[in-house]
Amino acid sequence: MGYSSQNLHSEENLVLDLRPHWWTFTPSLAALLGSVVAGVLVLAGTDNQILRLAVAVLVAGCLIWFVTRYVQWATTELVLTTDRLIYRSGVIAKSGIEIPIDRINTIFFNQAIWERLIGVGDLVVESASATGAQRFDNMKRPSDIQNEIYIQKEEQERRRRTRSETPAPAPRGGSDVADRIRQLNELRDSGAITEAEYDETKAKLLGEL
Repeated sequence: MGYSSQNLHSEENLVLDLRPHWWTFTPSLAALLGSVVAGVLVLAGTDNQILRLAVAVLVAGCLIWFVTRYVQWATTELVLTTDRLIYRSGVIAKSGIEIPIDRINTIFFNQAIWERLIGVGDLVVESASATGAQRFDNMKRPSDIQNEIYIQKEEQERRRRTRSETPAPAPRGGSDVADRIRQLNELRDSGAITEAEYDETKAKLLGEL
């Protein structure tokens, strides 16, 4: 399930909605498959009940480990919007953090050689918020996430400059209307317009206030 648009603020758009890399639960899956193979071999090759019990306990332990890691993966979410970086995890006991884009200072990532081959790495975000540096482990293509965060920072700054440089519309103040009514009085007094024309035009000017 993706990040709900109901959690977005007005004029805020979703940019990235990511889960950790599948490597997060791969070691536990490999352990589970290995224990199942070992269990099949033991069941087929021996009648020793103690050995069979030990293998059954091993399989159960690996299964619990895999389910735990998978649930952690499925309930962890890294979301980037045009305004915020959001990280949430947990099913029953939830934890999360939100970092405004304009408070992010530096983003860097770590990848070993084999991690580059499968596209996984750890992302670290340093910000001016009270939380300081935040580390997000086993993220997919961390360099792409880094680039996208910088792009959103630049876009936010560009929008801020555009708003500040856009001149405010000149107010239609009462002083302008008063000057025009004064001119209208002079036209009436000079006989350039009739009393009816004066009253009609004055009503329109007063409607502009």
